[in-house]
Amino acid sequence: MTVVGDVNTISVAEHTLFLMSAVARSGIRMNEAVRAGEFASRSKIPCFELKGRRLLIIGYGRIGQEVALRAKAFGMDIVVFDPFAKRDCFPNVTFAESLDDGLATAHIVTLHIPLSPETRNLISARELALMPKGGAIINTARGGIVDEEAVAQSIEDGHLRGAGIDTFVLEPLPTDSPLTAQKDVVLSPHSAALSNEALIGMGVMAVRNALAGLDGNLNRSLVVNPSVLKEVSDASK
Repeated sequence: MTVVGDVNTISVAEHTLFLMSAVARSGIRMNEAVRAGEFASRSKIPCFELKGRRLLIIGYGRIGQEVALRAKAFGMDIVVFDPFAKRDCFPNVTFAESLDDGLATAHIVTLHIPLSPETRNLISARELALMPKGGAIINTARGGIVDEEAVAQSIEDGHLRGAGIDTFVLEPLPTDSPLTAQKDVVLSPHSAALSNEALIGMGVMAVRNALAGLDGNLNRSLVVNPSVLKEVSDASK
């Protein structure tokens, strides 16, 4: 089994900024108001600028780095939490010493890490409470990293400002999910990686991986179960 590498990195990074902007500008509320003929709502629905806001990026791999690049263009203050990142490789990056330290000053948190036993419900009620009031959570990584009920409750209680969520514990997202009741939650159907360009790139890489496998020069870093390569090699001797 192989993966397609970084062909969807840009798509996910751009979608992350889309969700972030939609939350900041109350995009769902504004859209519904205009469609309902409530044009005066522009002076009633609150929104905020991204410039000057502190963004905590959890996970600083390919996608996290691309998100940082785009967030800097908005004038955001970037802080990273990634205990596996080699800090010497990122001399100009500000790292949080712990997740709690990073959350304590983060206006917006975005996640770019895999789901594992260690990261399941990494962001739950306790972690949300550490954030300054009026913050937002963005998840384009994996469902289960964020406690969805805790996010909805924090928004309901007025602590969290909003959220942008692309991946969920259950997919399709049940219509009775507590997230769907919150108008300050921007939802998308696990589509962050599905731009036209990314879909083409994934198709091309899948074919390249198949051909490389037949030729015996498959990139091991793209193989999910690399042990099979040795088994195939041994069998061919």
